[in-house]
Amino acid sequence: MTHPSIEAASAVVRSKIEATPGPLPPGFLVEVLLTWWRRHLALVHRDDGVSSPRWQEAVALTEQLLWSVAPKSDDAARKRLQDSLESLVAGIKVALHRAGMADAQRHAFLLELAEVHIARLNPERPGRYAQPPESLSASD
Repeated sequence: MTHPSIEAASAVVRSKIEATPGPLPPGFLVEVLLTWWRRHLALVHRDDGVSSPRWQEAVALTEQLLWSVAPKSDDAARKRLQDSLESLVAGIKVALHRAGMADAQRHAFLLELAEVHIARLNPERPGRYAQPPESLSASD
């Protein structure tokens, strides 16, 4: 893989994490973003270039993934998340498969991601990824 592709992928991951409002994403997601997701972005950059629709879709999917794990403070944001989950998860599966992530590892990642999404859809529910109370009144 070319150095410019890796640099472009790294820059997208860093900038999108920094631009996402709220707390940092869960550690398991940051780990995947810095490894497998970065590889996916680098492959798209190398194969299609930054002006391609595929690159734009990959960057948008990165933003959507990060937004999906951020706390949701109102019903409209939770509804938007719920409505987007099917296409989001489908895109994640394709991206991680293309990056070479093993099926079992991808399955484990998606299960953990589902836990976060359940917590965002049910903010009053206790659990490992429960939203902090102050995030329930913050804006999205």
